[in-house]
Amino acid sequence: MRLPGATTQSEALKKAVSRALTTSSKEHVIEEGGNPNAPQNYDVVIVGSGGAGLAAAIQAHDEGARVVIIEKMPTIGGNTIKASVGMNAAETRFQKFKGIEDSKELFYEETLKGGQFKNNPVLLREFVELAPEAIEWLANHGIELNDITITGGMSIDRTHRPADRSAVGGFLISGLVKNINSRNIEVLLETSVSEILYENGAVAGVRVVDEYNDSRILNAKSVIVATGGFSANR
Repeated sequence: MRLPGATTQSEALKKAVSRALTTSSKEHVIEEGGNPNAPQNYDVVIVGSGGAGLAAAIQAHDEGARVVIIEKMPTIGGNTIKASVGMNAAETRFQKFKGIEDSKELFYEETLKGGQFKNNPVLLREFVELAPEAIEWLANHGIELNDITITGGMSIDRTHRPADRSAVGGFLISGLVKNINSRNIEVLLETSVSEILYENGAVAGVRVVDEYNDSRILNAKSVIVATGGFSANR
């Protein structure tokens, strides 16, 4: 399935990647005279089409894997598409270019304080350390967040956003979708994962149910579950 591109606005993007404007993988298989419910083989199955899922799909593809993205909704974007302000990161090249002096340690301390010290320190440290790499990864894929502002709880400009200051969520998903399209990565919309399959204790794939309520198996060496979002991080 190839997903049309989109503007920077979330609603336009949702329409651009809606089921109505795409031809399903299943329909394509039927047109080719194949069995759409036969097991299919992949290296990596990615569950969820938010920022994490799309980025994982792009990276896995670029490392030589055959990838498929599974999304239960009729549109792509997950919770990422709802984001409005920007991405926080310290010690980025965009900060340095603008002469902004910042540190990961200060970012860590201010985020911990802003969360009333309820944050998981290990996860927060990992987030802070890898945040500039995420900004750089996006830039390397044509998604630059080179305008920087300040947001609540921070003493330094470290919130990275698009140069036109549009909503960051739509901007990110639009850019990621362009990367998905250019790589011809398969996306299955309105498809849910009902079961993760195991063989001899190792992940062997997933069982999915599509919009027609038909079930089939996708064999895979790896399964990435990217369905948490900000409200279900478990």
